[in-house]
Amino acid sequence: MKKHSDILFSILIVLSVLVLMPFVLRNDLFKQDADDTQTPIVQEPPTVSQTEPQGNEDETGAALPADETAPAGETDPAGETAAGETGAAGNPADETTAAGNESGETNTNETTAGSNTSGEAAPSETPTKEEFFSDVLFIGDSRTVGLMEYAGLDTANFFATSGMSSFKVLSEEVSVPNVGKVTLTTLFEQKSYGKIFLMLGINELGYSFSSVVSQYSEVVDFIRQMQPQATLYVCANLHLTASRSDSDEIYNNDNINRLNAEIAALADNENIFYLDVNPLFDDENGALNAEYSADDTHPYGKYYAQWGQWIYETCVQSKPAQ
Repeated sequence: MKKHSDILFSILIVLSVLVLMPFVLRNDLFKQDADDTQTPIVQEPPTVSQTEPQGNEDETGAALPADETAPAGETDPAGETAAGETGAAGNPADETTAAGNESGETNTNETTAGSNTSGEAAPSETPTKEEFFSDVLFIGDSRTVGLMEYAGLDTANFFATSGMSSFKVLSEEVSVPNVGKVTLTTLFEQKSYGKIFLMLGINELGYSFSSVVSQYSEVVDFIRQMQPQATLYVCANLHLTASRSDSDEIYNNDNINRLNAEIAALADNENIFYLDVNPLFDDENGALNAEYSADDTHPYGKYYAQWGQWIYETCVQSKPAQ
C-alpha cells in the first residue's frame, strides 16, 4: 500500500512540474526581453562625445557639427568667432576694414590717396613743422646761420657761413651739419630737396649793383638747373636799424630795398616765390626795430625762432609747396 502511495506522490510531483513549467519559462523570457531593451541605453556613449573633439564649442555652449568646426581665428556658421576670439589674423571679421567691404561699411583708411591698408593713421594734409622742413635747404649768410643755430629747424639742411655772398656761394666749401664739408655743387649731387630758401645780397652791396643783380640771377639759374624739382624761395634781405642805416653810405635800407626789389622780380610764382620777413621785425619807419638787435644788423637769438615759425606758417598758408 505504501509503495503505491509513493508512486502516486511521484506522479503528482511530475504532473506539477509539467503544469508549472510553461509559466516559469514565460517569466524568464520576459525578463530577458526587458534586459535586452535596456542594454544599449546603459552601455552606448552619447553620439556627440564620439564625433566632437573637446574645446570646439561656440559661445552658446552647443557643440559644433564635426564638419563645421571652426579653426581658431575663423568664424563658425553663425558668424561668431571660435573660442571667443575677435580680430585675430585671418578672422573674416577683420575684412570689414579691407577694400571691398561687403558689409557696406565705409573703410576710413580708403578715404585717403593710396588707401592705407596697414591700419596706421593717414598723414594729415597740412605737414607738421618738422615735416615741412625735412626736405628744406637754406642757403645764406650770417642771418641764415642765426636760423640754423637758434630757430630749432633741426630737420632742415643749412649751407651758410658769415660773409657768404652770391659771388662766393658757387665755389666755397661749407660744413653742412649731418652732411660734411661740401661745395654747393657736391651737395646738390648728393641730395635732393623739395624746398630751397636763398637769402644773399647784403654782403654784396659794395659791388657794382648791376653785377650783383646779374650774379644773383646766375645763382638762381644754377639752383633751378641742379634741383629742378625744388620750389625756390628767394628771400628779402633783412633791414638794418635806423641808426645803422642813416650812418652808412653803402649798407643802408635804401640800397637793401633796391636790391630786394630786383630779387622779387625773379619770382614767377610757379617755381620761384619771393618771401619778405621784414614786416615781422620792422619798426614803424620800415627799419629793423632797435629793440630786436644788439648790433643794429642781426636780431637777438630768441627772434630767430619767430622767424622760423613765420616761414613755416607763411609757406603752408600760401601753399606754393608742401
